[in-house]
Amino acid sequence: MSKRKSKLVDKKFQNRITFSLIGIVLIAFMIIIALLAIDSAMRNKEISATITDLDRSIIVEDNIVKAFTEYSKMNSASHVRISLDKIRKDHEESIRIMKDLSTLLKGYENRNFITLSAIIGIIVLFAVFLYFYLINITHRISGPLYVVQKQMREIIDGGSPELRKLRENDEFRELYSTFIEMINVLGPREREK
Repeated sequence: MSKRKSKLVDKKFQNRITFSLIGIVLIAFMIIIALLAIDSAMRNKEISATITDLDRSIIVEDNIVKAFTEYSKMNSASHVRISLDKIRKDHEESIRIMKDLSTLLKGYENRNFITLSAIIGIIVLFAVFLYFYLINITHRISGPLYVVQKQMREIIDGGSPELRKLRENDEFRELYSTFIEMINVLGPREREK
C-alpha cells in the first residue's frame, strides 16, 4: 500500500475543525489585543499630556529666568548678581531634567507601539503554527477513517482489501481492530457460500 503524501485526507473535515479552532483562538486574542490597545492608547494619552506639560514648564521657567536676568541688569547690586548665577545653574539643571523626562516619556510611547506590534506578530505566528499542528492532529483522525473507507470500498467492489496496521499515533485503533476482525470473520463465511 502506497504512503499518502498529503496530510489533508478529508479536507472538508480537517479544514472545518482547524479553522474553527483557530477562529476561536484568534477571537480570544483579538479581545486581548483590543484591551491592550485601549490601555496603551490611554497610557499614551496620559504620556502625551505629561510631555506637553513638561514642554510648557520649560517655556515658563525659561521666561521666568529671562525676566529675572533682565531685572538684574537694571539693578546692579552684587547680591542680586550672585543669586542670578545660582539661579541660572539651577535653571539649566531643571531644564536638562525636564528634557530628559520628556525624552523618556516619548520612548515609553514608542515602546507601547512596539510591544503591541510584537504581540500581534506573535499571534500571527501562533496561528500559523496552530494551523499546521491541527492539520497534523486531524490527520490522525481522518487517516484511519480514510483507510477504513477505502477498504470498505474494496469489499463493496468485490475485492479483498489489503489489510495493514495503522500508524502508532493514529486515533480509532480499537475501531480499526474491530473492523479487521469483522473482515477476517466475514471473509471465510463469504467463501463458504
